[in-house]
Amino acid sequence: MRNEEYWLKRFEAIESNVNRAATSTIADTERNITKVQRDLEKEIARWYSRFATNNQIDIVEARRLLNSNELTEFRWSVDEYIQYAKENTLSGEWIRQLENASAKVRVSRLEALKLQTQHAVESIFGNQLDTIDTLVKRQFLNTYYHAMFEVQRGFNIGWDIAGVDDRRLQAIINRPWTTDQLTFSDRIWRDKQRMVGELEKTLTQSLLLGRNSNEIIEDFAEKMQTTKNNAVRLIATESSYFSALAEKEVYDELDVKRFRILATLDRLTSDICQEMDGKVFLVREFQPGVTANPFHPW
Repeated sequence: MRNEEYWLKRFEAIESNVNRAATSTIADTERNITKVQRDLEKEIARWYSRFATNNQIDIVEARRLLNSNELTEFRWSVDEYIQYAKENTLSGEWIRQLENASAKVRVSRLEALKLQTQHAVESIFGNQLDTIDTLVKRQFLNTYYHAMFEVQRGFNIGWDIAGVDDRRLQAIINRPWTTDQLTFSDRIWRDKQRMVGELEKTLTQSLLLGRNSNEIIEDFAEKMQTTKNNAVRLIATESSYFSALAEKEVYDELDVKRFRILATLDRLTSDICQEMDGKVFLVREFQPGVTANPFHPW
């Protein structure tokens, strides 16, 4: 059997790989949300400039129906949205809403802006779901096979393993693990619905209260920052969990009885993780947040 230093280095390397993958995914997600936010802000400013008087919104004008030229332009935009939604497998309910909007003979300016706003949100959360699904599957498989190799090599043993097929992996990913029994997919759907509602409410209130475009853009930016923070936290936490779960699956398969918590001790290490460092638990006592990471969000 290898010495303690060997095990520390090998499993630190596994954890480092997990962190790098999560960090890269977080950066991509933040860039995507920022891009959509900027595009949406430009669209809001463009719409407001069409019916603003001295930077104040005239609610009568805001409720005016689109003239034929504007409606034609809007219909083309909706058709493009429908195509995008289908090509990027956005929710079926959103596609149906788009098709209904396209079929309307007349659409108010406010409804049109709400539609474009919801499309931006659908795009953000649709991409987020795909991104996290891909990441946690990759984290689980990479950690599983890497840990399996290290444990076998550390004990100078080896035998064939069945591996993890697609059906088993999907079942693992779909299994809730938090106390509220929500999967990451559930959380994304919930956050999307809340975001759509908040943005539509902001649009309506802003028009009624006569707020200028800069005020509403600032409001949108604040809400988008919350969305970004939630996405980053979800990615980091789910990545940590599925990596830990993969190691637990290895221990079960190789009949390992105990595992020890290894925390990277530096100035960024939380008090919780510092306290857990070095503690030993039975594999059958594996429980996220109690005996295994993630011990806290992020």
